[in-house]
Amino acid sequence: MVLTKDNLARKNWKGSLKCVGCNLDESIQYLFLDCHYATVVWRMVYLATGLTQPKSIIHLFGSWLPNQNTKIRDLIWVGIAALCWAIWNTQNDIIFNRIKYNSILQVIFRGTYWLRFWAQL
Repeated sequence: MVLTKDNLARKNWKGSLKCVGCNLDESIQYLFLDCHYATVVWRMVYLATGLTQPKSIIHLFGSWLPNQNTKIRDLIWVGIAALCWAIWNTQNDIIFNRIKYNSILQVIFRGTYWLRFWAQL
């Protein structure tokens, strides 16, 4: 389970349910797909690869990449994992470390860093 604010609230957490970037209720769907910042990341993915944004988390992990061969699909998964990790870490920096980000490109750079780092493994 990803500890998004809606999941934390189910565990009796009393903090705000609002996304720090958009001030709408945060869920896994919202954080990784629907938040303004996530949609910008997905637009950049589309421009770079031609991959359209998944419609939901279930779509992402289910039928989103049905026509890709296994090798390409595995590479795409590593890239998507890196971008999701970058979104997650950026969100946590804003919440817990009070770091302000001036551009969504910082999330993209962070995602490409993780992608390069994981590719070396």
